[in-house]
Amino acid sequence: MPTSAPKEAKMACHPSDKAAFIEQQEILRDRCSKVLADHLKSNPDVVWTFEDGYGRYPTTKKEEAQLKLVLDLEFNEESGQWDFPPANNRLSDELVYLAVKFMNARHRARLYPYDFDAMGHINPQRVSSGPAPIIWAHGLPFFPVYKGYYILCGRENSKSIGWLIHEKTKDIMQSNPIWSIGAVIAPDSAVKAPHTITRQMTQHKPSGVEIELQYRSKAWTRDVMAANHQLCAVLPNPEVDGIEICPLWKAWGYNVRCGPMKRGLKPTTMPKEFFTSHGIKDFDYEALARPYGNRLLNEDEDMDEETDSDDDIEVEQLAGKSDEITSSGNRSMMAQSTSQVDVDIGIVSPVEVPAQVPVQGPEQVTEAITEAVTEAVTEKVTEEAPKEISKDPEFAPSEHEEPKVGEGPAS
Repeated sequence: MPTSAPKEAKMACHPSDKAAFIEQQEILRDRCSKVLADHLKSNPDVVWTFEDGYGRYPTTKKEEAQLKLVLDLEFNEESGQWDFPPANNRLSDELVYLAVKFMNARHRARLYPYDFDAMGHINPQRVSSGPAPIIWAHGLPFFPVYKGYYILCGRENSKSIGWLIHEKTKDIMQSNPIWSIGAVIAPDSAVKAPHTITRQMTQHKPSGVEIELQYRSKAWTRDVMAANHQLCAVLPNPEVDGIEICPLWKAWGYNVRCGPMKRGLKPTTMPKEFFTSHGIKDFDYEALARPYGNRLLNEDEDMDEETDSDDDIEVEQLAGKSDEITSSGNRSMMAQSTSQVDVDIGIVSPVEVPAQVPVQGPEQVTEAITEAVTEAVTEKVTEEAPKEISKDPEFAPSEHEEPKVGEGPAS
């Protein structure tokens, strides 16, 4: 069977279409708000526990909505697979993300009739529930979008933006990859909320074997990052009633690099020519090309202004010597500022270091890097061969899914 490249992930809208998009998005948000209100009034959530086991097979839509909600996620290290909940229960947004990646379309449709339609697609009437998976790219946290219409934004954020970014139509579904990243930025509240799935993208179109075993899914269900960063993304803000959007490159914390270097694999980087080709001239490319890091909003915003400048220089020089700079969180509600400084950086070395360095002074950072590198070097150097995905026929591709793309370097 011939292979095909992943489809292009799309941004929310063109800047010139901002008004029309916001109007349509408010309609979709209000529709979702009504569905959520009706759900909470008629079928308040009952959280599933292990003792509950299988749910009762639903015969009506009302009975589907009354199924218990599963929030627990557990990865089985021995089998190398996620432990999915028994049939006839409702799934959290994180579990829906995993079910799409690892389950055959018919299988997930049969097991979880509330979350998926008969074809295995996410039901647009499904109420977004539980925490959302967070996907990091270009220094920003994103909510994944399924087939161009359903946002896995979590229960809390569904109140401010809804879980639909477009109507579920054949054209929308056919023109979008299964999972796209870029159209909806996650706010700090979602990043800081307790959740299990936090991922870091390195390339726009990943291929090959996934580095992280727990996400080593079918090739055509990999996350795809949008490349048109001159276009707009949605900025969910629970404190604002209206829908906010802005060009992606202007979002606070944006970095031209998609992610850190992983095992020698260079990340996708947006060149300066990309911006100038789209008429973006008055911007500081060097500031956007700083050492890679995911930003986290300080609890006290004044702390940034009071930070000692000498410490900043020393930390930035230290960061500049590393191949990968990581931290957690971002400040997605504000535009880029040239006065921003990195106050939360991670550790990097030619040897992969598994831990992050917390916010601290330059001397502590240096000491932490030395200790982490020493610890990493003493560990075994040879890596285990990648484990294969289960050959269970329930996890095989169906006619509703896309052909597998070719394998190359992991991302």
